[in-house]
Amino acid sequence: MPLFTLIVGNIKVFCESCDARETFAPIQLSEMTDSVRKRCHSEPARWGQEPPPNLQLYSLTYQCQRCERFFSSFLVRREDWRLILEGRSPLEHIEVANFLPRAERDYFRDALIAIHAGKTLAALFYLRTFIEQFARRQTGKAGRATGDEIMEAYNDLIPLLNAT
Repeated sequence: MPLFTLIVGNIKVFCESCDARETFAPIQLSEMTDSVRKRCHSEPARWGQEPPPNLQLYSLTYQCQRCERFFSSFLVRREDWRLILEGRSPLEHIEVANFLPRAERDYFRDALIAIHAGKTLAALFYLRTFIEQFARRQTGKAGRATGDEIMEAYNDLIPLLNAT
């Protein structure tokens, strides 16, 4: 069976510390299924059946090369010759338009992440939160208020167009 070798290089991802997309260098790579295979082989009654030979799980850790403070990790699964990104920490930072209000931008970003992950209901919740928080800030409403009350107060602020 051919030996699979994973060669990793630098990547460019968002650094929360630098608040920009920066170059990250790999600082650690771990292949995790080999140790599981050894445990299963040495104590099959305790660990059960070992993973198939065409499966490998890699943990990759990267460090920002600008600030050297922020780390990003990835879990990559190999099945035969296919590589699949299984997980990431932290989640990818999605750039949103600058014309969106800064105070509510994260709600819109979370809505985009949710919809891309196939979580439509969560995406709608974040989008509604984005709209209601913007309206709350514009109206100055504080305390407990329903979304309908907040939006009614916001509607009162909008001038009527073509009111003839």
